[in-house]
Amino acid sequence: DRWSVGEVYTHLIRTTLLYNLRMVDRCLGNLDNGDVPSKPHAQADFNANEMAPVKVKIPPTPGYDPPMPESIEKVQLDIDATLSRMLATRDKLVTVPNSGKIEHPNYGFIDAKQWYQVIGMHWKHHIMQLDELDDQLFDR
Repeated sequence: DRWSVGEVYTHLIRTTLLYNLRMVDRCLGNLDNGDVPSKPHAQADFNANEMAPVKVKIPPTPGYDPPMPESIEKVQLDIDATLSRMLATRDKLVTVPNSGKIEHPNYGFIDAKQWYQVIGMHWKHHIMQLDELDDQLFDR
């Protein structure tokens, strides 16, 4: 009932490239919803720079569940590509003072910089889960 380590990394890479960074770009492309507030708990998570340590259980779904990666080398290449894209996006964020907001499923309406911050928070959240799994597997 859990993803493998490889599936977790595939999930993180895909979510970053195919969802979060797309939301950043969409926010940068407009000023829509700029005055719409986020959900009350959002600011606490952003200030802490981490997601609340709540395990979210989503029923298995073909479009959501990540596939096993082809190899460790492929995961490394995909992480490198993700980091490259993150750096390019960060450079764009520095030059844009304001952006629109797009609704996030957990946080409500958030802007481009917050969508970007969510990426790191999401990785941190799953890395903590992987650490817990390591502890269980190796009886630490």
